[in-house]
Amino acid sequence: MDKIKSVIAKDTPNVIATLPKAGVYQKLLVALDDGETNERVFQKSLALAQQFEAKLMLVHCVQPSLGLSESRTFATLGGYSALYSCDMLQLEQQAAEEARARLTRRLRSLSERASEVGISAEFDPRNGDPGQEICLAANYWQADLIVVGRRGRKGLSEMLLGSVSNYVLHNANCSVLVLQPSETP
Repeated sequence: MDKIKSVIAKDTPNVIATLPKAGVYQKLLVALDDGETNERVFQKSLALAQQFEAKLMLVHCVQPSLGLSESRTFATLGGYSALYSCDMLQLEQQAAEEARARLTRRLRSLSERASEVGISAEFDPRNGDPGQEICLAANYWQADLIVVGRRGRKGLSEMLLGSVSNYVLHNANCSVLVLQPSETP
């Protein structure tokens, strides 16, 4: 319990009573995004992994706005076929491949940063709905804890845009640590 206090007490003192004993978290899934929460989530996860001598799985999920399969479908429809030419489909596929390569490089870099401080880290770039993919990855990897950031959306914007952290909190099969927007590492 002392290990937990030293890492978490300064940010969330009211959570300590509900956390399990130290050493329980051996596999931490770190849900990363492109936002400003990214570095904070990574740093907090590193601190936890060092305290618990745990492994990290770095996950970033890209939710495509219009997938290639949908574009191909539109390309075959009469009135829409002029909008989705073969060149357009190739450009869309090339952009998706380049984005995946950038994401993989970024996750590899974070994995190497973790290794530099003695933490074993893997990474898993994913495509699809972020909340669902994070929960699937946690189940597959058998994570003990998911660390995810929160952007601070409320009300209508949360309802319209959704909340990945809220989805994960309610659907994960393991413990979830949600970092608030104002928390620092």
